[in-house]
Amino acid sequence: MKKYLLIIASCLASVVASGQSMYDAIAYGENNYYGTARSIALGNAVTALGGDLGAVSINPAAAAVANYSQFVITPGVSISSSSSSYAAEYGVGQYQGPYNSNRGRFILPNVGMNVNFYLPDGFFKTMSFAVVCNTTQQHLFFSEAAGTNSSTSMSGAMAYSANFNADGAGHMMEPDVFKSYGNEGAYTNTVYGWNELCAYQGNMISYDSKHKGYWGVAEAFDGSLLGPLRQTSQRQRTGTKNDLVASFAFNHEDNFYLGFSLGIPFQRYAYSEIFRETPEDNRQFPITFNTDKGEVTTCYTGSVYDYEYAANVDGIYGKVGFIWLPVTGLRVGASFQTPTAMTISETYRTAITSSFEDNRLSSTGASPCGEYRYRMVSPYRASLGLATTFGTAGLLSVDYEITDFSIMSYKEMGYNGSLLNGTFAVVNNVMRNFCGLAHQLRAGAEFNLGPCFAVRLGYTLKTSPECHYTNNRGDTVYASDYEMNYDRYVSRELTLTNKTYDFSQAVHSASLGFGYASLGSFFADAVVRFNKYPESSFAPYAKYSNANEPDVRVRTNLFDAAVTFGWRF
Repeated sequence: MKKYLLIIASCLASVVASGQSMYDAIAYGENNYYGTARSIALGNAVTALGGDLGAVSINPAAAAVANYSQFVITPGVSISSSSSSYAAEYGVGQYQGPYNSNRGRFILPNVGMNVNFYLPDGFFKTMSFAVVCNTTQQHLFFSEAAGTNSSTSMSGAMAYSANFNADGAGHMMEPDVFKSYGNEGAYTNTVYGWNELCAYQGNMISYDSKHKGYWGVAEAFDGSLLGPLRQTSQRQRTGTKNDLVASFAFNHEDNFYLGFSLGIPFQRYAYSEIFRETPEDNRQFPITFNTDKGEVTTCYTGSVYDYEYAANVDGIYGKVGFIWLPVTGLRVGASFQTPTAMTISETYRTAITSSFEDNRLSSTGASPCGEYRYRMVSPYRASLGLATTFGTAGLLSVDYEITDFSIMSYKEMGYNGSLLNGTFAVVNNVMRNFCGLAHQLRAGAEFNLGPCFAVRLGYTLKTSPECHYTNNRGDTVYASDYEMNYDRYVSRELTLTNKTYDFSQAVHSASLGFGYASLGSFFADAVVRFNKYPESSFAPYAKYSNANEPDVRVRTNLFDAAVTFGWRF
């Protein structure tokens, strides 16, 4: 199901290719909890349990449950595994592949300490102060896919955009733009998209005065390819979101625990995309250049598109929660987290290189490094947990968490007007309509194998907040469709009806863990977790002719393994 186009396709008509889309907001705002090996092994169904520093990010009351102080640290590894297939035209022909890719990295999903203070007089028996850093999102991903295309090319898509939408308002890019502004000025003083400027400077597209327009280096003037191209798409994401939490929690008679926390999430996110297209037979791609020494004829040998984006995301939120033991063996917990106020600082750059058999004619167009800083509000979330314990034999626990992504919004630094106006009016309206409620169902079980050993199982189901509609004409409308026809929806020519969520886009996680608790202060836990993500689909460049754009379909899994070392005192 084609639901969205990623960076290249969505930014062909933009002045700069930065990251203020609905999908970026979801990526920055969603949680995939890590924590200690014990909390991960229990599927993070720990809202009603507490006593574990992995639970403090979910319920601040967790810090008060244990009657001892403790220090924990949790190193581990994550491995992303993807399987990608490539089709020259979406919905037409066979997918080529699959191509399998793996990437791994060291992680530190948890480190923290809590200290208990006894209060001899008063309503509360103890007070606990905890400082914990828990990972709440992992961005690790790599995919590569390749195939043969005889219908369209990126050079054709770039030429089309330069001819009809280079400035985002339907105007053709000036052919002497670099002469008018100079190399640096062409990127900083004009309204033209950086992709088109790089393509022109890197000889991926050229202006023809006879035909009064731009054409792609791989295409004839009628828009057809000169021959088949071998196309390769490579994408990579790295980075994590960590929540640094300071929590105060109180214990009343060992049956009611109340906690408050201040959370400071900090996120480092990087995305890169490389797209290559190479003729299968260079001789089918002759090209003549006008040089200072006259006309030079050579053959095109290929192009490389390189895009890099990085963001530093910092924020702040508040959280409150409780755990209550109404009867022996039953535990009830709940927590509420306020929306997070975030500041996002991003950098981005684009480069396009085209090569020819005569290396003297090979050229690179490279943008400067762009920088942008803005604000974002991410969702509030609420968790409810129930758990039952069976004496010293073990426990069962279930959590439900709801997150409202429809309140997300972007805002310019210093802007105090309506969020549905201004620079981010379109994307804020898109998020208000096409983001909704996301649900997490978490379950965990622990079985004690004597006084020192335990085995744990966990499962998490996380649904997507994205929704779609039908409109008054009966068409299915996704976020990208709404954005492309935004003015028609604002004018009420088109209206949205019948909101629908696609629950097939859920993420499933299963975990298995083991625990050891010595008779002294030391304890250790280990866990492995398997995360299965839904199939995603993206186009390396936008449709521009009668043929459909290429389609890359990716299936992704993420494997986590971690060990917690802890000391009580």
